[in-house]
Amino acid sequence: MDDFDKMKNGVLSLTHLAKLKCINNAHIINDIGYTPYHLVEPILKKKTAKSLKQMEERSPQIIDNSEELWAALLKRDFPDRPPIQAVLQDGKRTNITSRDLYDKYFNERETQRLNAVDNLKIMTKNLKVLKDKTKVKAVDKVLPMTIKKKRQNSSVPLTKAPFKSNLLQKARMANKQRVRNFIQPSQQLQRVTPCFTSQGSMTKLGQAITTKPANKNWVKLGQAVGARKRLQTNPGPNRGKRFKN
Repeated sequence: MDDFDKMKNGVLSLTHLAKLKCINNAHIINDIGYTPYHLVEPILKKKTAKSLKQMEERSPQIIDNSEELWAALLKRDFPDRPPIQAVLQDGKRTNITSRDLYDKYFNERETQRLNAVDNLKIMTKNLKVLKDKTKVKAVDKVLPMTIKKKRQNSSVPLTKAPFKSNLLQKARMANKQRVRNFIQPSQQLQRVTPCFTSQGSMTKLGQAITTKPANKNWVKLGQAVGARKRLQTNPGPNRGKRFKN
């Protein structure tokens, strides 16, 4: 019954149909009992390394013939690793079995994966610590009312520098003083020195008197000078008689 019991008279044998059915459902077959290796070899070729190892533990009779299966798994799962590796044993150079070499490569890969996971966790933790340092946190407690009042009553705004405010204040004071210096001399001259003209000497004298209260003697003297000025400007018929004596 070689080659799956070749077809006889155009009809597949029951043995051939049974093998095809087992191969198509190899993923659900986990125990072969004491079945010889040559009967289950097509099924074992469909297995993964983990499943094949479990079947070898349950059916040890297939271990002696599974070297070819492990060599195929080694090439499939570790294509970048050497499929053959020799070691010194009892002073002789001996090749490691494909099954043991597969276990070695698998353990090395798992160690690298665990180290990568640990390094990733450390990096993530460091990034989280750095992020927490620069993170804006909400304040649960409210500031005391005294601090708020002090800020509200402050003469200098919080957004402006006090140096700039002082410069503006000094400039305004200097401008006011300059205007005061220009105005004061004319006011003092108007208050102290009476001006007499031909048209309105008494008007100017009245302005001087109303601007700054003067002594009564100065008022009388001003009136007399004003009367004399009018007589000189408009002499009358009694001018000589009045000032003769």
